[in-house]
Amino acid sequence: MKRILRAWQETVRSVGEGLGFRSNTLAAGRHHVFIAYSWSDVLLASAVQRGLERLAKPWHRTRALRVFRDSTSLPAGPSLRKALRAALDDSDYLILIASRAAASSEHVHREIEYWQSSRGVDKLLIGVAEGALRWSEEDGDYDEESWAMLPESLRGAFVEEALHVDFTQLGQQQFALEDDEFRDAIRLLAARLHGVQPAELAGREIAERRRTILYARVAGLVLVALTVVALVAGVVALIQRSSAIEQSHLALSRQLAAEAEVVRSTQPDLALLLGAQALETSGTAEARSSLLGSLLAEPWIVRFLYGPPSPVLAMTYVGTGGSELITVHGDGEVLDWSTERGTGRRIARLGPVAEALIAGDTVAVVRSTGRLDVYRVSGANARMALAWQFSASPRSRCRPATTIDSCREGLLTAISELGDSLVTDLEGTHLELWEVERHRL
Repeated sequence: MKRILRAWQETVRSVGEGLGFRSNTLAAGRHHVFIAYSWSDVLLASAVQRGLERLAKPWHRTRALRVFRDSTSLPAGPSLRKALRAALDDSDYLILIASRAAASSEHVHREIEYWQSSRGVDKLLIGVAEGALRWSEEDGDYDEESWAMLPESLRGAFVEEALHVDFTQLGQQQFALEDDEFRDAIRLLAARLHGVQPAELAGREIAERRRTILYARVAGLVLVALTVVALVAGVVALIQRSSAIEQSHLALSRQLAAEAEVVRSTQPDLALLLGAQALETSGTAEARSSLLGSLLAEPWIVRFLYGPPSPVLAMTYVGTGGSELITVHGDGEVLDWSTERGTGRRIARLGPVAEALIAGDTVAVVRSTGRLDVYRVSGANARMALAWQFSASPRSRCRPATTIDSCREGLLTAISELGDSLVTDLEGTHLELWEVERHRL
């Protein structure tokens, strides 16, 4: 990854140089320029730093020039003087912000003296923050009034007038590149640091600005294209998702229809529910065929009644027009159903029952103990009352002490339509007719 990034940086740098920009990349720790200033001129020094870093900045770099200013570039450490000298040694140029405060500042004097002793004054540039600098051809140096803004250690060091830029006519609100006068002043300093003429730097600045605008537009177009691609991909994904959901619904509908076909003969109610769910899931031909087949298979079914899970041993209609139904279940539950509403009400809980017969208002059941009980159903609320309780005939194989398992098969054979007579079978040899009302054989 680092090799790829380095190769990309070299490619960008070579393209920039091909477009007319020489590389200003320095080794790690070095600076293009060091700014020496007094704290009273910190606003101007800060503005000069920002201007040099931003003017003609290539789009692919964070700054055009690397500028050292003590409040922003000085590393943390105990030896301030050593760090400043190291920064001066690692800088190509020095800019002095000239003012009366700078002329009397000890740390500015130390920085200028160290720079002069090691580098001379050939690469010393001056930004005038106060007063005016005038070169005297007769004296070969600046006039006496100028030294009120310059450190005394520079007296006699110049053999010709140094490059200086006048900031005295600018207010603090103008310390920005958006101001034409400030931009012109910064361009003079930056041109020397870039090693080109100010006019050439202005041309590069315009070209770089146009290039940045072009790259911004290209980036915007790329973002628009990526957005369009993302939207198209999202639409395709939604279409594929909808197709997948539709296919899953088709498969589920066909599966439900197939299951309805399997259970239709034994569980018609479940077959109807499966067919209806299949049609609701997806309107396939299989779903419609399954539901229609379940409806036609049992055309007389009006309603399904759901009671206890135990089997129904006996049932009969009571009431007007068959509006009520009495059912006896194997667990002893006796339910009174409303066929119109499809709801059931428990009217008795008899315990385990082996056999049951119902006719009219008579309910005959065989208990697990072998006992035969006869109940009467009466009243609007279908209440049950025990009418007769007996064991099988002395001639029967069922005795009061025996269990129902030894005699239940065929014990109850029939009951009259009115429920007043009951027939029991004795081991298939003869029948016994019981008169329910008179409680006799």
